[in-house]
Amino acid sequence: MRWRAYIGVFAKFVAFTALYVLAGRLGRRVDFLSEELRVFWPQAGIGLAGLILLGWQYWPAIALGSFLNSTLILDPLSLDKLLVCLKQGVDGNLWDAVQNCLFTRDPGTYALAPYLALGNTLAPLVATLCLKHFSRFDPLFSRLHDVYSFCLYAVLLSPILSAAIAVYRFLQVEPGVTVAGSVLFLRRWVGFAISNLVVAPVILTWSHKPRGRWPVKRLLELTALLTSLAGLAWMAFTRTSPIGQLNYPVSFAPFPLVMWAALRFGPRGGATATFLISALAVYGTSEGAGPFLREITKDESLVLLQIYLMVLALTALLLGAASSERLRSITELEHSREELRELSERLVRVREEERLHLAREIHDDLGQILTGIKMRLRRLVKNPAPTVEQQTKQLEQLTELVDEAIQSVRRVASDLRPGILDDLGLVEAMKWALEQFRQQTNIEASFEPPEDLPRPSQATEITLFRILQEALTNVARHSQATHVWVRIRISDGSYELEVRDNGIGLPAENDPDRPQAGLGIVGMRERALSLGGSFEIFNGHDYDGFSGTLLRVRVPVDTRD
Repeated sequence: MRWRAYIGVFAKFVAFTALYVLAGRLGRRVDFLSEELRVFWPQAGIGLAGLILLGWQYWPAIALGSFLNSTLILDPLSLDKLLVCLKQGVDGNLWDAVQNCLFTRDPGTYALAPYLALGNTLAPLVATLCLKHFSRFDPLFSRLHDVYSFCLYAVLLSPILSAAIAVYRFLQVEPGVTVAGSVLFLRRWVGFAISNLVVAPVILTWSHKPRGRWPVKRLLELTALLTSLAGLAWMAFTRTSPIGQLNYPVSFAPFPLVMWAALRFGPRGGATATFLISALAVYGTSEGAGPFLREITKDESLVLLQIYLMVLALTALLLGAASSERLRSITELEHSREELRELSERLVRVREEERLHLAREIHDDLGQILTGIKMRLRRLVKNPAPTVEQQTKQLEQLTELVDEAIQSVRRVASDLRPGILDDLGLVEAMKWALEQFRQQTNIEASFEPPEDLPRPSQATEITLFRILQEALTNVARHSQATHVWVRIRISDGSYELEVRDNGIGLPAENDPDRPQAGLGIVGMRERALSLGGSFEIFNGHDYDGFSGTLLRVRVPVDTRD
């Protein structure tokens, strides 16, 4: 079956390369007339999106695509030239035929192409690695943090590599160029930055299927939005309407629709609207129409259009991310309310069960002992023993019953609140709880107490102790572990409790079979939050590679103690 995997990788590689080349050729046909006067390079955004989605290992596809974009003949073949190429191929000069039909013979192009490929590959590769390792980037742009990280690594920093390498080699190959190197660097840097900002987000946001099906009303709304946006942009940026001959303010006419798309459909809607307007604006400006070509040079129109596209794209992404965060906060708030309602119902149910348990303990255990004491006392009163030895034996039996009653009372009181917690403190209570856990479950338990732990407040003690009890219960029920480690210490002004096991762990976050947080976890989290603390639970493989689950609770140190 391994060959199927190889075929799949090869197919992705070929498709990635072909899409990169196609985007490069299409960009050259639409975007202005000169290679130096380009608004943006769409293949750069496709390369960045491809590495983020497929993996950084596909960088050779970008290198190959960039080399082909530089060396392939862009003009369509005439019939006469095609016949010449075919004749060369028939005569056996296959390489000459390929060069005449497909590749340029310009030596300067071949001198520059490897450096362009190097820069065009390094830029998305560095951006991808930085996004994945330094910022935990979400391709759906569901957080403002994702937009900030993307702008830093993919828009601001990584295009510098491509621009620096390309311009440095270009000035060596073309020493007589009249344009300053700093100007060429700025053009290419801004062009790649805008490409990453306009093209990559629309691919990334549509790379994942929407959760659930959209209702018909939402689809109709999206259709009406995109139709209105395309029509307005077409009139504003092309020759088909007098609107396109107006001044710069007309370029901001689509902004309300872009805001509508971002707020209603999140980052996906904002990115799509931005890409649609950008394509029409670049096409119209390249054709000599639109509000950016009013009695100014192409250099100036290029700068105006680039600034416009950057403002448009940033506005759409930021609004979309903010809308997504807002919707997620509302969903989490509703989920939290539902959890609290279920937790409240459970607490009521547990309280009644605890009362029933206590009633049975008192009635079945303590009640029977007291009844036995009463019966023996009556017998002793009605029929006193004739000898001192028999009286002593009867009194010893009564003493044993009283001891049993005392043990029963202590057991009930310990279930309600361990006396060791009040008498000896939190550390000794945790040792006692772990010993009880070890005896009841046959699971090994290790405890790492600090050398000198200041005694917490009463509320903190009972909170940490109850969280430990609930955590151990979860380990026994669900983890299939053979060992559990418990550690408590003071870290950064907080009591930090960690419970780690070597069990099966939690399913991955993107696993559809991952269960929702149970009421036990909800209860532990609410206990910690009630004291201004924090509650975290990690799957070992996602956290630091260990097997099992890690629970970490932090509760601020009460300075009043």
